[in-house]
This record gives sequence, C-alpha cells and structure tokens, in this order.
Amino acid sequence: GTTQQYTATAIFSDGRSYDVSAQTFWQSSDSNIVAMGPFGRVNAVSAGNATISGKYEGITGNALARVTATTLESLAVTPRNLDLQAGTRQEYSAVALFSDHIEDVTSSASWVSSNTQIATVSNAGGSKGLVTTLSAGQVEISASFDGLSSSGVLSVFEPSLVSLDVTCVDDVLQLGNQTLC
Repeated sequence: GTTQQYTATAIFSDGRSYDVSAQTFWQSSDSNIVAMGPFGRVNAVSAGNATISGKYEGITGNALARVTATTLESLAVTPRNLDLQAGTRQEYSAVALFSDHIEDVTSSASWVSSNTQIATVSNAGGSKGLVTTLSAGQVEISASFDGLSSSGVLSVFEPSLVSLDVTCVDDVLQLGNQTLC
C-alpha cells in the first residue's frame, strides 16, 4: 500500500511549538487497515478507517486515517496500430490506469495473438509482450490484466522485391580470345 507521514507538534502554554514526531510513541487503532512505521510513517494495508494516536510526555493526540481501495479503471496496449515486416520482433506494453496512479503491467498481463500463424506474442517471464511476426496478414495483439483487456492492431507484410543485381559468379569466363566478367 501507500505510505503517509504524520507529524506530532507539541504546543506549550507559552505559545511555543516543536515538531516532536521522532520522540512520539505512535499507535494505530487497527493495524489491519494502517500499520505504523517509525517516526509517524503510516502504511496503508486495506480499505477502512483507523485512528492514528501519538503520545508525547503523557499527552495524546489523534488523527483519522482513511484508506480507500484503489480501483483499476482502464488498460491500454501500445503500440495501438503498427505495420511490421514478416520476420521481425516488436515489444508491446500494457499500462494500467488506477484511480490513484498509472502502472506498467506488461510483465503481469496475459498476452494473446488473434492469429498465431501471422504473429506470436510471448507470455514467458522476461519477454512478456514480445511479438514475433511470421507471415503477412492482420492480427490483434491483446493483453488482459485484472479483468480488463486491450489490444492493438498489427499489420504484417512480406518484403517486396525492389531491384535485381546481376553479377558474374566466376572471376573469368573465356570465349575464344575474349575474356568476359
């Protein structure tokens, strides 16, 4: 979970105030919701409310800690549309948008190619999302994560002939008195 820093400020009768967070005894009313770390550092464990108490020289102060569950809002695969030559490789990635942050989930997602005759995609550790193109055609590369899925369209093309270079294989070819090549 996430962490949050709480501070304890001692306020004296003469109006002076000091940060006494390091000298304060910290406690959570429910360690299943928030766990106390050193010097007022609070670690979120699960959703709910807990009271954070700080005690310094016999005086106690309280604050409410409210932990909300993060929710997965969407998943995006990149690249979305791509043209590649057959026989090449391309890394795809999956990014999850949560209610409180964005996270690369490429290595946690499950990957699928809609046609493994055109392109395959790896689900092996260390190479998840790595696409290998095999033959011409169009295929969807999809990632699934925590109940959501997203895909990108991959168009695979065969290399086309652009020129022909003719050369002599042998160094010398003789025809009568003429030397060719």
